[in-house]
Amino acid sequence: MLGGPQSDRTRLFEGSVGRDDILAPERGGFEGETTRLRRENGILKDQLQRALKELKAYQVKYPSAYVSIQHKEGEELPPWASSPDIMAPLFEAYDTRVKELEGIVHHQSEQLKTLNANIQNIIAENEELRESQLQHLRNQPSASGNDAFLAPSGPVHAEVLAEMNERIDILMAENSLMTEQKVSFHKKMLQ
Repeated sequence: MLGGPQSDRTRLFEGSVGRDDILAPERGGFEGETTRLRRENGILKDQLQRALKELKAYQVKYPSAYVSIQHKEGEELPPWASSPDIMAPLFEAYDTRVKELEGIVHHQSEQLKTLNANIQNIIAENEELRESQLQHLRNQPSASGNDAFLAPSGPVHAEVLAEMNERIDILMAENSLMTEQKVSFHKKMLQ
């Protein structure tokens, strides 16, 4: 006997084949599809939670950067956007990149702290050198014997004084340069 849609209907009405017998193969397909959709639903919920967490952090950090996205009615996401096989590796790659960038920021912050400490040491050393040079100048015997140590009393004293003033100028320039660099590095790290 030949089969086909009409013969299936005939057997259904004759009672030889039950309705469950006809629908049984489709149930297995529906159960597989239901399992896939549940898995996809769980993954999409996870993706949504992660995206909302990042969005909230972004909006807290940049409150004026809120951009309204117009959603057109009837517009659907492309099929790949809800595929767990495609999106899971993409999110893993994003997580890896975020961790790399956080590591770089941490490393650069540590470098900035070290640089700040070095700059502070150099500034303190320059201040000490300046004070010691000024003290040395004050302690040199002057021609008048009073506090006229800044007035040159002869060619040798004038040369020493000029050299000391030049050193002081260099130290002051280094101090200001180091301070500017410190401020610049601090501003860059805050950005």
